[in-house]
Amino acid sequence: MRVVLDTGILIAALITADTPPDQVYQAWRKKRFTLIASAWQIGEFRRASRYERVKKFLKPSRPATSSTASSGTRRC
Repeated sequence: MRVVLDTGILIAALITADTPPDQVYQAWRKKRFTLIASAWQIGEFRRASRYERVKKFLKPSRPATSSTASSGTRRC
């Protein structure tokens, strides 16, 4: 199954645990579906994740490599 998620849902999944957005995120991590994203949406996610009110909730992680960035995610 292929799924497109709203950027707000993606951000919410990263900053709140045990919520519906987090459950969707965990399902994607378990490869229950393929996440579809456009270049525009990836840009929107990058912008939104840099907002101070959002950034304070996000934990830094290692940069994505080409293999981790593409696993389970398709760009449109």
